[in-house]
Amino acid sequence: MKGTMKKETKHILFHDFLIEKGGGERVISVLSKHFKASIVTWFYNKNLTYSDLVNAKIFYQKNFLNQLLSKISILKLFKTSLFFAKQLKKFANFFNENFDVAIFSGFYTMFFAKFLNIPKIYYIQAEPLTYVLERESYKKNYLTKIYKLIHRLYFKKLEKEGILSMDKIIANSIYTKKVYEEYFGVNVKNVIYPPVETRKFYFKKYGDFFLMVSRLYPHKRVHIVAKTFAKLPDYKLVIVGTGPLSKYIRKLSLKYNNITYLGGVTEEKLIELYATCKAVIYISEKEHFGIIPIEANASGKPAIVSNEGGLPETIIDGKTGIIINPPYEKSLMETILTFDENKFKTFDCIKNSKRFDVYIFIEKFEKVINKIIANAV
Repeated sequence: MKGTMKKETKHILFHDFLIEKGGGERVISVLSKHFKASIVTWFYNKNLTYSDLVNAKIFYQKNFLNQLLSKISILKLFKTSLFFAKQLKKFANFFNENFDVAIFSGFYTMFFAKFLNIPKIYYIQAEPLTYVLERESYKKNYLTKIYKLIHRLYFKKLEKEGILSMDKIIANSIYTKKVYEEYFGVNVKNVIYPPVETRKFYFKKYGDFFLMVSRLYPHKRVHIVAKTFAKLPDYKLVIVGTGPLSKYIRKLSLKYNNITYLGGVTEEKLIELYATCKAVIYISEKEHFGIIPIEANASGKPAIVSNEGGLPETIIDGKTGIIINPPYEKSLMETILTFDENKFKTFDCIKNSKRFDVYIFIEKFEKVINKIIANAV
């Protein structure tokens, strides 16, 4: 008697856009690679995001106009929401017939969820859009008022419909879980921390410079870090990343000899910087998780992080890094001046990073997917 072959599960991923090198894009890259999943996104630029994604099958709107719109914040968001709320609807039957499970990530992909009949998982990688607009770094921006008005009139209803249509909601940190439960009134049962490929990183030495790796946006507080080191000429800072504040950081680095701005670097160069720095600084505003401090720990280095968002969940204060409180410029300066008094152990940092290893992430995600598919049969 011949046994029946087990059907291979087909996964489809939905992510807002793939035009940056952030934690969200890294998660999509890992999921796509492991599950051999296709990706649907509004816009994809292989030159701006992780090179691993070139091997994935990606569905996106291929036109020159989108390339221009992706560079203008407010237009980028409107176009992405339109894509998932309206334009993608005509392909719903295709996804229902050709895939077994859908995984959603991002602010706007959830707008499309209600059109699918297959099991749906929402992996929360950031706060709701309303929370983002309330960040201190955006409150004074005139565009924020426009965002808030449109969100109240249009986005909030789509968000609620999308969340309620999910079969499973997974948060990327306890902080994110609590935010979504409070805002949407839903029960987020699962927390799965994002993956870090810890084996890629290594310890070489404790160098003479502090390292900041970040997308250069106001809420990442890179300007606060740079201004702090401008007042500390005897301490070196190296900044890696690109974004709206690139020109400001470049200008500051030309003015102060102790600040070096490298812009975007290759993965090999970044790993080398981790391996040879003194410590990594990451004081982002209400960061939902924060992969950078974990990559620092994987390199045997401590991380200086802000005491908010999901960061206190990842760094062990006094053992694998230092958690600082506001006012951040003053706290960071004091921490830098007294940093050498701390005795961090390479082993402790590396051991802590293993809690977030990619294999643990995949194992937990597989269990959730297998259970949701079994219940759907």
